[in-house]
Amino acid sequence: MGTVHGLDDFTNNGVQTFSDMHLTILDYSLKDNQVWVRFTNEGTQVGTFMGYPASNKHAV
Repeated sequence: MGTVHGLDDFTNNGVQTFSDMHLTILDYSLKDNQVWVRFTNEGTQVGTFMGYPASNKHAV
């Protein structure tokens, strides 16, 4: 499948930005050399996310 770059940074940023982050996997598929995952992610934004300052609100 190869190397995935940036996954650790993305995960660490999410954990630091959303205090009570919860990820729910809704569906997934594995076929040949491809994988896809459909998920929801929610939490309270306590840090800057993609340039948006902390809102201290719950986001889904």
